[in-house]
Amino acid sequence: MAALLPAEQLGRACHANAINWLMEQTGKETSFAYRLRSELIGNGAGAEETHRGWPFFPGAAAWVTPTAFGVLALEKARRRAATPALEQRILVGREFLLERICKDGGWNYGRSNVLGVDAPSYPETTGQALLALNQVRSEKLDRALTAAQDEARACQSSEGLSWLQLGLQAHGVAAAAPARKLECRHVMDSALSILAKAALGGRNVFLE
Repeated sequence: MAALLPAEQLGRACHANAINWLMEQTGKETSFAYRLRSELIGNGAGAEETHRGWPFFPGAAAWVTPTAFGVLALEKARRRAATPALEQRILVGREFLLERICKDGGWNYGRSNVLGVDAPSYPETTGQALLALNQVRSEKLDRALTAAQDEARACQSSEGLSWLQLGLQAHGVAAAAPARKLECRHVMDSALSILAKAALGGRNVFLE
């Protein structure tokens, strides 16, 4: 996501265009037609759909991962030049994430409940959501932090553990050690592992 890159690296004009584009994106489930269809098929929109998240692609439904990255990108822009519009969009994105907390305390990729069935959470999305909710105070996050620690102990992938470490560190919490040593399988795993270790040392690049 271009908006996550520093303005100096991307170019100020290009960075500004990326932020403006990001500000206008929203999931299609906020439209009246989509919500009406959801109600008619018994998959009620509910309160969570009133909060606008971000989709992976324009015109698609909002998901936890792109919403978390959208919030983080706008936070970086806000640190450079805060505006009421940025503040409001970040707030709405965070409300979307808080409404998507699963019954077990973490986050799924999409909705927390589908057709009356509670969705399970995953370490990657739990860590990403916690990272985007840095400095937020909510009773829901107490449960989420506990769930993240449980997921860290049971984690089966280096990627998942790295996201959990990044998310927990954003709230001043060190992630529990997994039950076994997890190997990096590819470059992405290795990169995330390096970023997570840097966060444990006090430098979380997503929050700079």
